[in-house]
Amino acid sequence: MNFRVFSAILPGLLSLNAQAVEQPRWFAQQWDAASAEVKAISEQGKWDFYEPVYAWHLPYAYNSGQRDRYNNTPWPAVGIGKGYYDEQGNRSGLYAMEFIDSNKKWSAMAGYGKTWLYGNREGFNYGPGVTAGLMTREDYFGRFPFPAILPTATLGYDSFKIETAYVAGFKKGTGNILFFWLKYELK
Repeated sequence: MNFRVFSAILPGLLSLNAQAVEQPRWFAQQWDAASAEVKAISEQGKWDFYEPVYAWHLPYAYNSGQRDRYNNTPWPAVGIGKGYYDEQGNRSGLYAMEFIDSNKKWSAMAGYGKTWLYGNREGFNYGPGVTAGLMTREDYFGRFPFPAILPTATLGYDSFKIETAYVAGFKKGTGNILFFWLKYELK
């Protein structure tokens, strides 16, 4: 390694080591919060059913030939989850979905989702959210699960929702997809 690069990196590495001594408490707090959330979902949650319905390949990232070649309808597809509403009316849940991806291969995703809802829970509602979990694709890591954190959005009425996640792309012809699914929450 180049001496200048090493000497520039060394102070940062040393400060990380010093901070690591203080980090266990923060990690323990995060673990406790995550455990409490999973417990609340399992104890208070109701079952959800998911139906992936559409994958929109954004036109600025794909030429018309690519868009024509890719699969936009992820059927057959199915998903199941469990979620609950917290005191503020926001929704948290765990889920798993399997569907046909853009390349007409089976793909799966499972994880945690949180939506900050506005409007009336028993009426019209909407809100931004986030999902974090694992997904598989044949063209990425040979279907070996890899982590994903994606922004989401929800639009719904009572127990019926249409939701989407944005899959970012890092270059033209990859990612840049809005993935849509329907969700029905049992009461």
